[in-house]
Amino acid sequence: MQLLTSEEVLSQSKAAMETWGPRWREHAQINGAVYKREGKTHKDLLMRGRGKRCVVVGLGHSLEEQIDVLKEYQQYVDISCCDKAFHYLMEHGIKPTLVFMADAGVSWEKYGEPHAAETKDIALISNICGNP
Repeated sequence: MQLLTSEEVLSQSKAAMETWGPRWREHAQINGAVYKREGKTHKDLLMRGRGKRCVVVGLGHSLEEQIDVLKEYQQYVDISCCDKAFHYLMEHGIKPTLVFMADAGVSWEKYGEPHAAETKDIALISNICGNP
């Protein structure tokens, strides 16, 4: 695997900003207001999960193969997942501890809304530009 040159990285970053910039700015403004209103910060996570192991879950092929193992051990570990794996886990009776969201276009209706009422003890870690 060859690493990208600094020029290639800059070119990709400029293209992404041109495509997503307006949406990122809009989301950052909305999310910033929510964060200020709710008074939550990264400090709320300090010492959370201390003494436990954390299983990081993505929405890849191996998730389906390992779902029974996650179910069996979920009470002994913290489970963190990406936004798109959240719905899949919840559909299989697994409630993650942390959900990470970075995507400005992730569908709330598809990935979040079906289980919104069950999220009381789940922390959402969101990029400021993520879909509000």
